[in-house]
Amino acid sequence: MASLAAQLPALIGVLIGAAAAYAATFATDRTRWRREQSVRWDVKRADAYAEYGFAVKKVITLAVAIAGHSGAFSVTEPLTPAEGVGLLADAEHERAMKWETVLLLGSDEVVEAARRWHRSVFRLQEIARGYATADGWDEAVKVVSRERGRFYEAARRDLGLRQGNAAGIYDWHYSQSARASREARISPSPEPHQSPGAAQLDTDS
Repeated sequence: MASLAAQLPALIGVLIGAAAAYAATFATDRTRWRREQSVRWDVKRADAYAEYGFAVKKVITLAVAIAGHSGAFSVTEPLTPAEGVGLLADAEHERAMKWETVLLLGSDEVVEAARRWHRSVFRLQEIARGYATADGWDEAVKVVSRERGRFYEAARRDLGLRQGNAAGIYDWHYSQSARASREARISPSPEPHQSPGAAQLDTDS
């Protein structure tokens, strides 16, 4: 008994040391796991935001092309409603599918910004399909540009990325083309075969 009593402090020290080592290892592993999970979900959110942005852009591009046929906007390759309405419906369906992923993974701020953006695009679709007059086209383009910028600003904040500091960094390029298109509608073009406000449907809008 005396021998056991003499060894007891050492045994307690060993147990305490083992418990402390286990606790430290557990805390380190848990921190690393949380960090890995955070990175994993950041990647998934970034993919969801990028895919959603591309899907909305596709809807916009088709709406612009259809609007170009009616003269609401000057484009080099307009689409007739017969050609474009089916494509627009397919693009809107794809956007709706991507929207569900944003709802699942996005922060509240990003979800609200995304919702405002695609709602603003509905106005372009209404004009393109003849459900609203073309008089409001330029204002609709301005709103879409603003909401697009807010979406990307919210997405970057959610992902912990630096914000762009340059003025108009997130502006939609069609907002600039819209001004040229408006001037082309007001002033006759010096080249009958090519409107100075005609815009290419590029993928960097």
